Amino acid sequence: MAGVEHVLLGRGLSKRYGGVQALDNVDIGLQLGKVIALAGQNGAGKTTLVKIISGAVQPDSGQIFVDGQETHLDSVQTAQQLGIRVVHQVPALALELSVLDNVFLGSERVRAHSFLRLPWLQRKRMKEELRPLLDRFAPYLNPDAPVISLKAHERRLVGIIKALANAARVLILDEPTAALPSNERVRLLETVEMLRAQGLAVVYVSHHLEEFEQLADEVVVLRDGRLVSHELGRPKAEKIVTLMLGRDPAASVNHVEASRHQQQKSVERLSSPAVSFHFEVTPPKVSHYVTEIEETVRFGVNAGEIVILTGLVGSGVTETAEAAFGRRPGWTTVFTDSTGRHTIASPHDAIALGIGYLPADRINESVLPDLSIRVNMSIASLGQITGLLGRLDQNAERRRVEEFGKTLQIRRSHDDQKVTELSGGNQQKVMIARWLLSGSRFLILNEPTQGIDVVAKTEVRYILDSFARQGGAALIVSTDPAEFLSLATRALIMRRGRIVAELSGSDLTADAIADAALLPSSGGGE
Repeated sequence: MAGVEHVLLGRGLSKRYGGVQALDNVDIGLQLGKVIALAGQNGAGKTTLVKIISGAVQPDSGQIFVDGQETHLDSVQTAQQLGIRVVHQVPALALELSVLDNVFLGSERVRAHSFLRLPWLQRKRMKEELRPLLDRFAPYLNPDAPVISLKAHERRLVGIIKALANAARVLILDEPTAALPSNERVRLLETVEMLRAQGLAVVYVSHHLEEFEQLADEVVVLRDGRLVSHELGRPKAEKIVTLMLGRDPAASVNHVEASRHQQQKSVERLSSPAVSFHFEVTPPKVSHYVTEIEETVRFGVNAGEIVILTGLVGSGVTETAEAAFGRRPGWTTVFTDSTGRHTIASPHDAIALGIGYLPADRINESVLPDLSIRVNMSIASLGQITGLLGRLDQNAERRRVEEFGKTLQIRRSHDDQKVTELSGGNQQKVMIARWLLSGSRFLILNEPTQGIDVVAKTEVRYILDSFARQGGAALIVSTDPAEFLSLATRALIMRRGRIVAELSGSDLTADAIADAALLPSSGGGE
């Protein structure tokens, strides 16, 4: 990096969290008018590096230079004052406020009123400053339009324009095209080209490696917290994958491609009576809805089977799982089982069909924090123990809860204990018991072992294995599918809103899943 002028230069940056070395002696240099792409698998250190150069966290060791001067970025505010800004995948915007108000929120242009000497908002000046930015990057945007009315890529443009209006020189774009449909993704990539032409230093963080071939002047590849390569120019996605994984993925390309053909055959077979549960998930035709899914996603799971659904950030995995349970308003889900075809428009519809759902955010979306273990466990099955006059059979409820508590080895003092007094692992077992108690035949589990200890993870896997052995079926949504490989018969891998591969048997390995998720399809369309 010697002899090159850097607007920001990091040397020997390291950061440890407990026993994990998140970043280890990493160098990075940013130049005005250049796009640096940052590549790496989940856990490679990308997020930690971004947080360090944006002031969100401080490194344990290393130096940061801004305009050639050593600088201590002790806060996000300090970094912003130096022109360093981050635009996240979901920008922090006030949806009910206008584009104008969002752009200048926190940096309003004011002057003292001549008579009262009170701050006076200069809306005319703000509009004058905003107009050239809109003319260049989004001439079709109305500055007075509420942000909630904008499309997904337009909201991200507002985040970018907000950074530019506040004198950004270094712009870090974190997964800017994730969960965008193809037409909006193209517009966002065009905006990045314009940012480079305007002379900004851009850090582009993305799992969509084919975008690097279009945009990047340099590619920085991290693996296990270390800088493993600094590639000038625009290397092919296959080379970046090799650097990210530390091995040549070519050996697995053939069976990944074969699995894509297998997935096509599998889709054709889904109407067969042999498939116990079949889902057809269709996104809404609403232009501002944030999703990469543009066509119907179809998949099937048999009784006694556990299937992994996985993919990178923005691949459509979460949307597919939530819509299958009726949690996505406007989406259409057709569910077929031995009783026929059914439409799922709400969680109530799904529950009535014997489908249970465990969200990734247990604390905020699943647990009823002020209520007891008993209520949390039985809430989905009260109809089964309620008489004709609406009277709850509390004795039956207590017996059922006690039985499942023992079966799942939920460690508690008593069933009327508040659920929040339990450990994370035992809370998770209560949430699973909720659906088992209701008689669910099919479980959709989003990151079921997230945030629980090693022992609890083992217990949860045992519970799911037992469920499948007794004839139940489960779809496990996970960004870390390796821990479920011993349970699963198949893995479905999503990319760009489509299931692009189906792996089973000897092909069902962590390496093959990573390759299928990372490698652009040779069949085009990406």
